[in-house]
Amino acid sequence: MMTLRQFAHKVDTIRATTAWYLADLGEAHGQQELFTQQSPQRLKSLREHALVESAVSSNRIEGVEVEGSRIGTLVFGAPLLRDRDEEEVHGYRDALQLIHDRHAELPISEDTVREFADRLSRVKSPRGTKTTAVETALKSFPGQDTLAQLERAYPGVSRDMVRRVLRTLQRVGTVECVGRGPGAVW
Repeated sequence: MMTLRQFAHKVDTIRATTAWYLADLGEAHGQQELFTQQSPQRLKSLREHALVESAVSSNRIEGVEVEGSRIGTLVFGAPLLRDRDEEEVHGYRDALQLIHDRHAELPISEDTVREFADRLSRVKSPRGTKTTAVETALKSFPGQDTLAQLERAYPGVSRDMVRRVLRTLQRVGTVECVGRGPGAVW
């Protein structure tokens, strides 16, 4: 950092170590360009491998597991999705693709960052937390609630998870479903 500040004013001499580092940077940049031109297949393969590993690892952190034989299809194909875990991996792939392909077009504003912080504060990763969140939302709403109200209360909880918790509570007798479809209230 101090070296770059020295370039802000006129300098008569540059220390030898600084000159060596600058020469190394120039050489590495030249090698990068050469590698990009001569080995595009290798770079494509490395990028694909990084996408797969990122999708698998990031989803594994959240408890999402998919068959190893399905990973390539989920990340690079347009498969028929079998379950919620596969939807999660496929959605992560879509998000990565958006970030990599259209990063310059994505607006980043102060509002986008408040919103992000707000959603992040609602997301809890320990097992059972999402169930507790849905149950808490049910208790906090007065009277009857719709599925849409519960989803809006906790955007980090999937619709399938909300339904699963509602069905479990219904079996136990804690809640009752009145009606069917989008108009159903709990």
